Amino acid sequence: MLGRCLFCSEGQGPDVYPVPYPGLQVPPHTHSLLFPQRGTDLMGRRLRVAMLPYFPLSDHKKSLREEGEEEEGSVLLTPRDSLDVRIINTMAAHLNFTYELVEPPDGQWGVVDDHGNWTGVVGMIQQERADLSFCLTITSPRLPVMDFSRIYTNDPLVIISLKPKPLPQYLSTVRPLTGELWEILALSIAGWGFVTWLLQKAWSWVSGRPGVELDYALLYSWGTMLANPPTNQSLNVVERVLLGWWLVFCLIITTAYRSSLVAHLTVQGKSAPINSFQDLLDRDQWAWGSLSSFRMSAYVQIFQKTPDLTLRKMYEKVEIREAGEGLSLVLRGRYSFITGKYYIQSIIAMNYTDDRGYTPLYISRREYTLWAGFIWAFRKGAPFGRSLSMLKQRLLEAGLVNYWTNDVMETRIRNDKKRRGKQTSVVVFVKEKVDGELQVVLGLSHLLSVFLLLLLGYSLAFLVLLAENFAHRFPW
Repeated sequence: MLGRCLFCSEGQGPDVYPVPYPGLQVPPHTHSLLFPQRGTDLMGRRLRVAMLPYFPLSDHKKSLREEGEEEEGSVLLTPRDSLDVRIINTMAAHLNFTYELVEPPDGQWGVVDDHGNWTGVVGMIQQERADLSFCLTITSPRLPVMDFSRIYTNDPLVIISLKPKPLPQYLSTVRPLTGELWEILALSIAGWGFVTWLLQKAWSWVSGRPGVELDYALLYSWGTMLANPPTNQSLNVVERVLLGWWLVFCLIITTAYRSSLVAHLTVQGKSAPINSFQDLLDRDQWAWGSLSSFRMSAYVQIFQKTPDLTLRKMYEKVEIREAGEGLSLVLRGRYSFITGKYYIQSIIAMNYTDDRGYTPLYISRREYTLWAGFIWAFRKGAPFGRSLSMLKQRLLEAGLVNYWTNDVMETRIRNDKKRRGKQTSVVVFVKEKVDGELQVVLGLSHLLSVFLLLLLGYSLAFLVLLAENFAHRFPW
């Protein structure tokens, strides 16, 4: 099938180039000067392109070759709309070449063995079983076995987890202060009571007057913090000084606690989200996984040789999962999935998002850019490498790479929802009720912890009463 050159003014040019795949359209350009200089004419040459599907950068559809076709019965890879397919279709129309897609038999991106031979896509380039490849990460060990184009995009690693869940309301009376602050406060109450008792003992020894007992000093310290100190009419100078500073301290603590308590009773807090690899390591009984590329690609060199202990510990515990299986485990809880940002965004949007745009999955705010980016690899000495690299540079400068990346994802999501009709999500979610900006009326759920604390106080008082009665009836 022949198609008119898209880069001649108004379609009136002597050059007519073959469209590599009739089902895929070359992205339209109304500007005739996208590629103003003539590039190298490849004279209809057929290039072999090694690739693995990694949407939105590259994608294909598998089918069996029909009767009468070359290599009848073998697997035919038909390109699907993706960033690399749009780029190569544009280049094919300009440089007059066609292409066919091939996959590495081992399904790997490429790791090196002990003999210096590479597997996967990189191996096909090294052994010249392919002329070029789609998206590959550029690393120093790969440079000697291939030529490459300039970096044109990147897909940083992100962590997929469940969205933070609401914290239990019965702990709302405890959350205004952190655990460390509660510990310091308990030590301060006990310390003030002990210091007061000790100084009163010294004052009693000097003045000859009676001091205070230790239990009374501790109860006085605790009661003052609760704004209900026991009455004591005979305060000496030492006790007044200590009590004055203690009252200032209690005023600051109780004011901060009450103001924070109001916020925690009205707005339900949520658990801390997972935003980094260190957060994964800090969680108890937590697991995480990633795609098989974590063990069969440039990740191997990065994570095994990195001096960062956090990255190495994370990599040692990572589980290999498919995307669907990994996200299903994430939905069950206590699991995270590590993968490329653009790759997972489209999957979440198509399969794990409801009609209103809600998804229970959380994408970490921190993004890990572990390498320079993605390139196209060429076999060593390929004469067309420079021409393709120059055209890619022009596409980058025109802003088409970023535009096509977003448009490819939006188009795929839109077509997927149109294909499903009204059922735009294969997963049914129950969206939790979130308090908005309306006034919140306190109910039993908000004050449950207060009643539990009151019940605990009554229980302790009852046990103390039983102990006193037992002590009076059966003196030692």
